[in-house]
Amino acid sequence: GNISYKNNGALQKLIIGDYSLQFGQGLSMWTGLGFGKGAAIASVTKNNIGLKPYTSTNELLFLRGAAAAIKWKKYFLFTPFISFRNIDAGIQNTDTLKMVSSVSQTGFHRTVNEIANKATLHQSVYGLNVQYSQKGFRLGATGYQTRFDMPIAPGKFQYNRYDFEGRNLMNIGMFYAYNWRNMYLFGEAAHSLNQGSAFVNGLMASVSSSVSVILLHRNYQRNYQSFFNQALAESSNAVNEKGFYTGITISPNKKIEWSFYADLFRFPWLKFRVDAPSSGHEVLSQLLFSPSRKMKICLRYKLESKQENEGLETGLSFLEGVKKQNYRLELSYKISDDFQLRNRVELTQYKKANATESGNMVFQDLIYSPLKSAFTANLRFALFDTPGFNSRIYAFENDVLYSYSMPAYQNKGMRFYVNGRYQVNKSTDICFRYAITSYTDLNSIGSGLDKIEGNKKSDIKMQARFLF
Repeated sequence: GNISYKNNGALQKLIIGDYSLQFGQGLSMWTGLGFGKGAAIASVTKNNIGLKPYTSTNELLFLRGAAAAIKWKKYFLFTPFISFRNIDAGIQNTDTLKMVSSVSQTGFHRTVNEIANKATLHQSVYGLNVQYSQKGFRLGATGYQTRFDMPIAPGKFQYNRYDFEGRNLMNIGMFYAYNWRNMYLFGEAAHSLNQGSAFVNGLMASVSSSVSVILLHRNYQRNYQSFFNQALAESSNAVNEKGFYTGITISPNKKIEWSFYADLFRFPWLKFRVDAPSSGHEVLSQLLFSPSRKMKICLRYKLESKQENEGLETGLSFLEGVKKQNYRLELSYKISDDFQLRNRVELTQYKKANATESGNMVFQDLIYSPLKSAFTANLRFALFDTPGFNSRIYAFENDVLYSYSMPAYQNKGMRFYVNGRYQVNKSTDICFRYAITSYTDLNSIGSGLDKIEGNKKSDIKMQARFLF
């Protein structure tokens, strides 16, 4: 939770408690959720949101302490921040000292080990962001230090060679953004002291009233280190990657929109399950057709091509190509002012050497959102048949406020969920969610501590929100 203050004066924002910082393109400091590549090509750029209250449920993607946004002489904005948190971590005892061997992100405290790892690592973060803005131009700089009360040990595998090791890490970065006529220039440079650097630069332009393009280049060194970076990347972390992204959107009229992007990337150092430098590419093409105000049709094709270890236990790891393709057809139809239907059919094909998998998923959504009712709801019924992990299909799901869900539809079965929200009054609302997945090809779900005997898995959420 947090206490926040917002004003138009010199002290524009003040937050005590949980907060999020989102600066530049996410290379130096970006906490909270950060989305990457998608059919909307502009999603690869990030909005410089700055300081805001943290309201999500993720256990790691936030800071806890105090931060302020202070305006000075019209054009300058200073954001000092400080954070103190205890993080769940596995501790390794040596003859002379204690070291952190792992950091947990689950938030679970069920077993003896999970309870023993609860809040064992103290993290402190303090720093400052300064921004200058005038007439469509923005220039910013961020500097901060992250400290731990015990050293973090690097991973034991060769691909962990350039991971962070020790107690202290200093990060600095500069970012810019400039609007000029029909063009938008943006970028950021970041450096972890005594380690590596990272750079991202891009251009977005409206070539005409119906055509928009974007170009983006990135270069993240293998030894760049940051605990709070969420810049555009093919990997989950903006490190050890070079790439070039280009996208285009064409809207010849109000009924048709075509989007396309291609992303070429290379990994100069090793990765998990990739024991050599590797490369790959990703392309997506989507056509939106709106024959009327009530109907929208979406056709999408996506191709991902990468390299992985061949998987043979020969003592030597050779790389081979992995290709995954997705085909999607989606139809949205507004039945009335209150009800909307959404249908999707998605197919996936996976190939690695001679191994192939094909899967499919269909779902039906019903959305109830009347303008003058205090109650809104949505539900989904889905059927899926994917042979294994490699052919899994992801689909975004509606959830309660401040939460999101994007499960993997894997194996064979059905899934159902329903969400509801009731606005009690202007300051109070109540949300609920029920979801269940039933498998026809499994007798148990999961493994280890997460194993469920039987073929059904369900969850229930209840949430009450009070505004004051």
